[in-house]
Amino acid sequence: MAKNILFVCDASGPGLGGVPIFNQRLVTGLAGSTAYKPLLLTVRPKGKTDDQLREDHPGVEVSIIPNPRDLDEPDSLRLLLEDAVRSTQDPTKFGLPEAHRLTSAYVVVGHSRFSGPAAVQIVQKWYEDARYAHILHTSPLRLGQIQGKALAKAMRNASIELDCLSKADLGSGVGPLLTDTLRELRTDGQTPRIHELVPGSDPSAGPVPLREDKTDEDTLNLLLLGRADDMTKGLPDAISAVRKLNEGFTHNSVTYRPSRARLTVIGVPPERTPDPGIPTLLEVTQRWANEMCGQDAQEPPETRRVTVLHTTNDREFLIREIRGCDAMIAPSHTEGFGLVSLEALEQGVPVLASEESGFARFVLDPSRVPADVGQACVVQDSGFAAYRPFLWARALHTLKRNLHQGYLHARTLHTLLGHFTWTHSASSLVEAAQNLQDFDTRQGRDGTVEKDPNA
Repeated sequence: MAKNILFVCDASGPGLGGVPIFNQRLVTGLAGSTAYKPLLLTVRPKGKTDDQLREDHPGVEVSIIPNPRDLDEPDSLRLLLEDAVRSTQDPTKFGLPEAHRLTSAYVVVGHSRFSGPAAVQIVQKWYEDARYAHILHTSPLRLGQIQGKALAKAMRNASIELDCLSKADLGSGVGPLLTDTLRELRTDGQTPRIHELVPGSDPSAGPVPLREDKTDEDTLNLLLLGRADDMTKGLPDAISAVRKLNEGFTHNSVTYRPSRARLTVIGVPPERTPDPGIPTLLEVTQRWANEMCGQDAQEPPETRRVTVLHTTNDREFLIREIRGCDAMIAPSHTEGFGLVSLEALEQGVPVLASEESGFARFVLDPSRVPADVGQACVVQDSGFAAYRPFLWARALHTLKRNLHQGYLHARTLHTLLGHFTWTHSASSLVEAAQNLQDFDTRQGRDGTVEKDPNA
């Protein structure tokens, strides 16, 4: 008999943000398992029907909390989730298994402060025999520092994570960077046990054809996926680096000749109700990018140094853009992991990521990735905030001159990702929660659970 594994998420599915996409892929990764039966408790997001929500989660038994007023403000779905769990005594009201039965749920999974408090309530009220696994998606104090949030708000978010972690049987960090953060949050250094989860990939599409090195006269086509209005994503530094590359620059007494490069940014949120006569957010962002990169406002899109586009849920469009670019960049100041880097490698496209990211920590681990391959993917920019545009311009110059080798490295990582799918991520997490060890663990190849050598 398959064991029930309950995932709790305030929102789950595409177009709702990073954590909802992560949860959707994680829970559906467990679908089709003969050992486990994935269950999902979530809130219906604005603009989606219950049927559409279930279609987003094939093979998953989805229980949906109503959202009668179509709320979508920050934290509104989290509050709906918490209120529903708090005010309900019988979980079958949501279509969940009966309370207080050993077989109802073997593991309950919560996501950071977004659904962790509700997941803790569910274990304590209904499924007290279940193991609780708490997944950390961001470092609340570090992210608050980068975003310039008030210390009080960052501390409040950290206290929620700490409270959930203190009630968990297993804490799980998304990648090595957040796994270290969990160990810092763990109060007694022993409990709960910590498991490093590696986000999954789907490299089944096959890599794009190899490309040759480019000269200064050739154009290097770059792609950045990330919210343009979130300064933690490093867009200003990326634009500045592209400008330096095009105009030439000097760094550490080395002069680099002008070298053509173009950047496409898919990251401007669509306007809900544009006002006639008032520039749209897309227009304002493009004007800002024009000024930053030194390009004329009348420059046609095909020759612009920087072009900004709306965010989109059109998966086919995004894949075409990824497969059509020469390389993707992920210049965030800090990133818990950085799923967009995996999106590039799924297609066999080279990626450059900032040093302070879980992805960088993963590929720089020589026990997982060959050293030369991992180092070629990472811009060593940590601690050099004032010089980041120069460091990124230099890294892009190197990549352009060695583009063929970059594609060979991307193919190596494309093959490696076949051993780290979402099915592997989900099964490894559940296995670690069910069979707790007296040491911290991490996800190995093909969904195995191994002792974490970095603990």
